[in-house]
Amino acid sequence: EIKPELFENAVTNEAAAVVSGYSAALAGLEILGRIAVNMYFVLAKSPKSSLFAIGVPVFVVAWTWLRAEVCRPPSPKRENMRLQRSLREAVLSYDTIAAYFLRPSVNDSFAER
Repeated sequence: EIKPELFENAVTNEAAAVVSGYSAALAGLEILGRIAVNMYFVLAKSPKSSLFAIGVPVFVVAWTWLRAEVCRPPSPKRENMRLQRSLREAVLSYDTIAAYFLRPSVNDSFAER
């Protein structure tokens, strides 16, 4: 007997997904750190450029929002639920699927008789 939970965990909880999310978060923090350091040096060199120093983070936040909300791909949660449902159905129907794939050999054996 194959348990559907084992397959669901293997498909949905892969280490690669966790690592890629962690790497993306670190990349985002790195970008924010670079912006903060650049803003510090710009303001130290030219205090009159504070309007531009404020404009850069506003632009970055607006761009991030635009990318995340407006250009959003399909919801991973919904796709994940659909995948889990299909996977569970396939695992529970494994005997039927295996019997279906044996059909050509059974047909051949009946044809020989």
